[in-house]
Amino acid sequence: MYHLDVYGTFVAATLVLLLGRKLVQSVAILKRYTIPEPVAGGLLVALILLLLKTTLDWGVSFDLSLQEPMMLAFFATIGLNANLLSLKAGGKTLLIFIFVVMGLLLVQNTVGIALAKLLGLDPLMGLLAGSITLSGGHGTGGAWGKVFTEYYGFKSATEVAMACATFGLVFGGLIGGPIARFLVRNMKTPVASQNSDDDKEIPMAFEKPQTGRVISSLVLIVNDHRKLIHFLSKSDQSKLIHCFTQLLLLSAAYLSIGSFHRLIAVHTNDEVNDQA
Repeated sequence: MYHLDVYGTFVAATLVLLLGRKLVQSVAILKRYTIPEPVAGGLLVALILLLLKTTLDWGVSFDLSLQEPMMLAFFATIGLNANLLSLKAGGKTLLIFIFVVMGLLLVQNTVGIALAKLLGLDPLMGLLAGSITLSGGHGTGGAWGKVFTEYYGFKSATEVAMACATFGLVFGGLIGGPIARFLVRNMKTPVASQNSDDDKEIPMAFEKPQTGRVISSLVLIVNDHRKLIHFLSKSDQSKLIHCFTQLLLLSAAYLSIGSFHRLIAVHTNDEVNDQA
């Protein structure tokens, strides 16, 4: 068993992400169906590691010290990019969608618990395999896994939650892209007017992800970097993680400066077009 320390784990994760980006850019079917880059690279590396484990009995273990703060930062930035005006504009359609989602959450939990009982498993496992992880993801699964372990005696709850969340994330990425492509190609979608007021505003991150974001990684990390460093300093590798966090700050500053320059370029081009 070969163990990767925190540096090695971070480098390996970065290489997997870059591999996924290269695969999506090079393989037409992955790009056509919008397969996420982490899913593409992660699946390939996971298959390679599985092959090495089964044939050569050679495995790899990873240091997970940065897993929790990275997940917190990821989900926090998603929330910071939410737009309440878009929710308000949804109107009746959005309200119907919310009730449909609530119904599907109940279906996930019902099916999970029912299958667990039919297979002779703990119903809590079925609940973890339901909306907690399939809709909530790794963060929600990890939080409820601790609750199930401490208060209900389900010792492997966290491991089950992480496995179910990973399953949901991978297959959600594989299935979601083709379904979204089918719906866009076959369903009538409203086309925005070229002269609408929305074109004068800064594009939102989700609708146009290639443009610069007003809320970037620098906003999250700089505002809360002291709390993040204090949180990370509780681990055994405090000095190492402290230095790594400072490196994250510098990286975020560099990326945000680039985003700021792109944002200025967008406004400059708009002004030139208006004058023309």
